[in-house]
Amino acid sequence: MPSVLSIPQRRSFFWGERGTILRTEKHTERVSPRFTRHVSEIESLPRLWNEKYHAYLGIEPDSDTNGVLQDVHWTFGFGYFASYTLGNLYEAQIYYSLRKSFANFDQRLVTGETAFILEWLRERLYTFGAIYQPDELMQHITGEAANPQHLVQYLTKKFSQLYEL
Repeated sequence: MPSVLSIPQRRSFFWGERGTILRTEKHTERVSPRFTRHVSEIESLPRLWNEKYHAYLGIEPDSDTNGVLQDVHWTFGFGYFASYTLGNLYEAQIYYSLRKSFANFDQRLVTGETAFILEWLRERLYTFGAIYQPDELMQHITGEAANPQHLVQYLTKKFSQLYEL
């Protein structure tokens, strides 16, 4: 991450939209037999969290409330953070496919027209969402299997423009 970003910008960059790396890593460790063997290891989670936070962002939370305890998902069990990443991956691919389907996509949005998006989603996604498994649904909607390159391209473009990189 470029050093030109302020601490709030770095936190926003990391946590705001794609902040699943640290959470998934710590979440996985929390449920693994190696980590959950002893209560003392669970009690070390705030320290471990702060170390990773510092390694990834160059800052440390000022309290456990703003660090390891900041997210309600810890109480729900394993799986949520990685699910967000999959959702973002699918979202970017669907967005790419939608834009490809409409050469005048931006112009229509500028004028406030959005019904064409809803219709496209109804025809390709909403009608079939509960019928297909995710892999099959992505193939049906976009014509290709889940492809992380769409998310990489979306994020690269978004943050390059946002932070003038």
